[in-house]
Amino acid sequence: MLIGNKKQLWMTIVVAVLAQLLILFFIYSQMSGIKALSQDWEELKNQYVQASASLVKVERSFGYVGFIHHYKNYLIRRTPEYYELALNSQKQIYSALQELKRNPSTDKSDRESIQVLVNTLSKYSQQLNTARNVPRLMSTEELDQMIKVDDEPAARALELLRDSILSKIISGQVALNDQVAQMSMNTVLMGFSLIPLFLFSTYTTIITLRSQARSLKELNAIYNSSPDGIIYINSRGKIKKANQAALDIFGYTKREFYQLSVEALVEDSMRDKHAEMRRGFIKEEGVTPERKRDSLPVKGVKKDGSTIELSVSIESKIVGKEMAIVCLIKDLTLLNTLQEHSNLDHLTQVSNRRHLDDVLTKELSRSKRSNRVASLMLIDMDNFKRLNDECGHIAGDFALQKAAKFLVNSSRECDYVCRWGGDEFVIFCPDQDAVHAYSFAERLRAEFEVQTANDKVSLTMSIGVADTDSIATICPKELIDAADQAVYTAKSSGKNAVVCFEPLSSNRSMDETEAEPA
Repeated sequence: MLIGNKKQLWMTIVVAVLAQLLILFFIYSQMSGIKALSQDWEELKNQYVQASASLVKVERSFGYVGFIHHYKNYLIRRTPEYYELALNSQKQIYSALQELKRNPSTDKSDRESIQVLVNTLSKYSQQLNTARNVPRLMSTEELDQMIKVDDEPAARALELLRDSILSKIISGQVALNDQVAQMSMNTVLMGFSLIPLFLFSTYTTIITLRSQARSLKELNAIYNSSPDGIIYINSRGKIKKANQAALDIFGYTKREFYQLSVEALVEDSMRDKHAEMRRGFIKEEGVTPERKRDSLPVKGVKKDGSTIELSVSIESKIVGKEMAIVCLIKDLTLLNTLQEHSNLDHLTQVSNRRHLDDVLTKELSRSKRSNRVASLMLIDMDNFKRLNDECGHIAGDFALQKAAKFLVNSSRECDYVCRWGGDEFVIFCPDQDAVHAYSFAERLRAEFEVQTANDKVSLTMSIGVADTDSIATICPKELIDAADQAVYTAKSSGKNAVVCFEPLSSNRSMDETEAEPA
């Protein structure tokens, strides 16, 4: 009996010691895992924050409050101040790009995007030096055309870098969630297996979860601070996670959103095709686990049934044993609004020259296809230089605004009123020949003369009219040159006149050196 009790005691002691050693090993493993996880996340978090900060520096120094702003101001004003400001912004951009390039989270694709930005900045730098050596007699428009730099690749590169950082953040969060879930399961199993030490293991679990919750909170803060929507979808198209920006874009609550499939966010006519494309994309990625796709413009459907124009980038990843998709969604509403504003002249709020170039290309192509005539009026403000000299540039600006408003109010809805440059305006009149355009122009000239008759400096209009029937080749340059010749004739004949272009009699000699009247 004693021997049996002694054996039982020893067995109890052995079991207790083994249990203690096991729980100690478990605790040590948990603490080591927590420490490693904390260190890994801290390192990743610092990398993402530093990469985001560097990208913000690049965008701020590169954009229209940085290098581009100073670059454009130097082209307009040609002063050393803006040249030095542009150089300083350029140095800041190079510094930020080097920081981003050295960031451990930067991959090969990111470095290619960074190189695109470096190349674009180099082109701008070369063109800035070219502008510095150009005589000041050259007009701003000519200088701008001569040193124009295509910055579309740089814009795409910035977008790719931003998308890359956001994608890495969401991937890190998903991986972190999986690790937290696994650690929680191990803790529960050990707690039930070792009841005498359950309270201690529970305490360890609480510490672990608090640590992970803090890390998740930090990651969620970065995740939800993104201005672009992020949606995490499983292989069956079910929405598993989304940030606040995605909820705001589509107008759903979090609970409603997580009950949807991704196909519910596209138009009815596209849902079957979208599901087929999603399944095909997942299947392709089964061979190549990760492959990025370029942004695609799509129409999204909001909760209220309205549609919204979006730019969507997708990336598939293997999470655990399942293929999943991360969608980065950009609302193009603000971008389209900014694009619309970029087509307006800042002073007069009518179309600018760039917008007119687009309009003429499109409308003249339509005119040729439909065999319908169109006309163009080039309007030059008489006595405008005198107004600036005697009354100042503020009065000149006000006069241009007043003239622009007059032209818009006097034109048809289908006409395009544009500030051509300086004191010149253009009105393009679709489906109107030179005879009717002449009558229209004469009415504008007469009414404007009456409006300004009592001003300190009376402004009048010299107007050149040309239509597509009067030029050899229907193209924007031919039509504008014809109207320019007509307005030159109007100015030469005493100003305050309307002249129609006549192909056989109004061509000016190429070697004519007489200055055009002011």
